[in-house]
Amino acid sequence: MAYDLETALVFRNYAEELRLIAADRPTPENRDALMKIALDYDKAAKLLEAIARSKKALGLRHDNSTETVPPRGLGK
Repeated sequence: MAYDLETALVFRNYAEELRLIAADRPTPENRDALMKIALDYDKAAKLLEAIARSKKALGLRHDNSTETVPPRGLGK
């Protein structure tokens, strides 16, 4: 889960950097292209955050391994 959230933060930072760069572009085409890429990074970050929430809800380990932790109340 930590990997997903860390990557989401990196993607959000990329998006913000692209918005700053877009603001300085002289042509609307360049600005629009950079803003579209920024939105794509935001969408990817949102998906990674949702994945992290799902993993937590399913009781998957937080270290991004495939080993699972049994949900509470279902173990022996």
